[in-house]
Amino acid sequence: MSNPRFTIIIPHKNSQKDLERCLISIPDIEDIQVIVVDDNSDNLDEANFPGTKRQYTQVIFNHDGLGAGHARNVALKEAKGEWLLFSDADDYFVDNMYEMICKSIDKAQEDIIFFTLKIDRDGEQGGYIPVQNYCAEHIDDKNVDYNLRYKCTQPWDKLIRHSLVKEHNISFQETTVSNDYLFSVQTGYYAKHIKLVPQPLYVYVIRNNNSLWHISNYQSLETRIRVYCDVLNFQKTHGVKTEDNIVDGILADILYNYPSMFRSQVEYVSKKLGTSKFKLMVSSAGTLFVSLLNRIPRKIKSMLK
Repeated sequence: MSNPRFTIIIPHKNSQKDLERCLISIPDIEDIQVIVVDDNSDNLDEANFPGTKRQYTQVIFNHDGLGAGHARNVALKEAKGEWLLFSDADDYFVDNMYEMICKSIDKAQEDIIFFTLKIDRDGEQGGYIPVQNYCAEHIDDKNVDYNLRYKCTQPWDKLIRHSLVKEHNISFQETTVSNDYLFSVQTGYYAKHIKLVPQPLYVYVIRNNNSLWHISNYQSLETRIRVYCDVLNFQKTHGVKTEDNIVDGILADILYNYPSMFRSQVEYVSKKLGTSKFKLMVSSAGTLFVSLLNRIPRKIKSMLK
């Protein structure tokens, strides 16, 4: 493969049937380089692994077991396309994805091209509204540009110029969770021009056992604190408006679920962001209080069913 226009990067671990569905949604043509990086899956049969029989798909078996961020960084070193697309192995693309991405880059001056997406909740409806979809419905809102650049925190569902990533040496954090947040914020910041195509390109699958919103163990919360502090410091350094309430929300989760660890995390955030510990304790406690109040109507409703 010499000069494909597109490289699609897919990290994978222990979801081969889902990966097969994802790959079926991508045309096996010379114009699309697909790189699958397996992150040390269990009971691996490399000879019959999805993608190994496709002509324009490169499968890399990485045995480091360092997570999706590391897997994506491994793939970035092999990427040859002018444009980058990212996908999770358990998601997939719409039927006419190739026609859509070709049309979107025709005479494009943008560094990032965003699309809307579809939601697959295992047959259930609603509950999650992607930032891109909201922006498409409120295209005249003055915050659309900011929301696309800094609130679309996943790498998928957008075309990113490969040269943008290489020029600014942008890579993924190799953390267990939220490894894509800083990458998305940095590409959003350095992109000179962006646009939103109000059509779905990608189908995002939500399951109770794979959504990051259901992660509540302490190690994950601690990692998210560190990632979000890195994001906020990057934004402050580059004069970008910050969303400090994100950290308040995580501290509130720690206060509620792991109160003995609350003070140490407040001290960490205070040191990293230069915010007073008292202010952090008050704001996170307030966030927790509001959250608990909001749960009461839902609890009553569930009891009356």
